[in-house]
Amino acid sequence: MVRSAALLALCIAVLSMGANLWVGGHRTTIPLRWSALQELPAAESVIPSRLAVYTALFMGLLVAVFADQVRGWSGWRRVLGGVVVLIALAPIVPRFAGSGMGPVDVPRFFTSDDVQRVPADSVALVVPFPDRFASFPMLWHATAGIHFKMPGGYFLGPSADGRAQYGPPPSTTRRVLQGLTSGHATPEQLQQRYCTTVKGELQSWGVRTVLVGPTIRRAAVAEFFSGLLGRPPENVGEVLVWKDIELGSPCP
Repeated sequence: MVRSAALLALCIAVLSMGANLWVGGHRTTIPLRWSALQELPAAESVIPSRLAVYTALFMGLLVAVFADQVRGWSGWRRVLGGVVVLIALAPIVPRFAGSGMGPVDVPRFFTSDDVQRVPADSVALVVPFPDRFASFPMLWHATAGIHFKMPGGYFLGPSADGRAQYGPPPSTTRRVLQGLTSGHATPEQLQQRYCTTVKGELQSWGVRTVLVGPTIRRAAVAEFFSGLLGRPPENVGEVLVWKDIELGSPCP
């Protein structure tokens, strides 16, 4: 029972971290096991971080088994075992409601008049692409007073067949951006293969501006859009900006 609970706790803990390893609040390019499972049927309805509930279940079982063993000990072993049990239980002691909370970073572009570079009520593609794995661009959007429209988001909506799904329907643009940030393909490879398709999607969405905020492998994302749009971006308030983009030109 102990071996099974320990193995399940470890496996579920790794899966709960999602597709990439996070270190100190920053997402790295190191892939984890969930990256191989997230494209499976029904996986789009799973929020990996919530699997941690089951990690707590198995860890609680291990602590309970250990505490039961400590009861049969005596002398210094029992005292030491009791201290270990208290240390194991310390994380579940209720904390002050405001502890552990801090300010959320929002690029200056969205908190200043720089956002006026995007025409009001026009459509801007924001990178990271907002979905259930990266919902913070929605905060940027709200901070900017919802000055513009953007594809994507973290919401519950209908799929093409009328069933409920999290976030927007699948798109090539979203897959390309995931490939760029995961490091699974180079900007050159993705441009050659998906340039026409991505341009077509951006045109169908009515995109007039591309905004790339702080994200992993940002240089690769910038290289991809510079090649796609035929010019480098402006660096404005921590955001790379391509405005008044032309999508009708042929791909290189």
